[in-house]
Amino acid sequence: GAQRYDGTTTIPATSQLCLIGLHTNSGPYAVSGTLAGDAAIVPSASGKAFSFASGSSIAPGAGDEPGELSFGEEGKTGVFALDGVTFAMDIASAANHDAVAFNGTATLSGTIRFEINASPETLRSLQRTILPLVTFTAAPEGTFSTEVEPEDWRVVLRNNAFCLIYGRGGTVITIR
Repeated sequence: GAQRYDGTTTIPATSQLCLIGLHTNSGPYAVSGTLAGDAAIVPSASGKAFSFASGSSIAPGAGDEPGELSFGEEGKTGVFALDGVTFAMDIASAANHDAVAFNGTATLSGTIRFEINASPETLRSLQRTILPLVTFTAAPEGTFSTEVEPEDWRVVLRNNAFCLIYGRGGTVITIR
């Protein structure tokens, strides 16, 4: 039968929890380590908090395979605190890449990091392509900065999403 767990799910700094499928009726999540997988995480009631501590990671997919992690339930308000979190993102192509979705209110602080894993062939195919990798149902709040590894990626917050754009340095010339 159905099982229910209302306690806080705690992921310590040296640990990883990999979720697959739909996870409902959970309590709050306190993440200091890595939350990975291909899953939808829906708390038992709206307003349950997801807290990601400085140094924690969100890694959609399994291994190097792209996947999606979604937090909260569409149409309901989840509460998310992201303090210096790292998004470890795999990109196979413009159409096949990791994605993270937050349904609710997100408060961002510290340095939000993106670690991108993509092959050289994929990188060449993505020149100047805008990839919305992390989406929010409402504009995120707070004071934060962003970093990307490797450095040839840029991060922009656009239409309630962290979008990444790949492009090597150089001069762009427009001819009219």
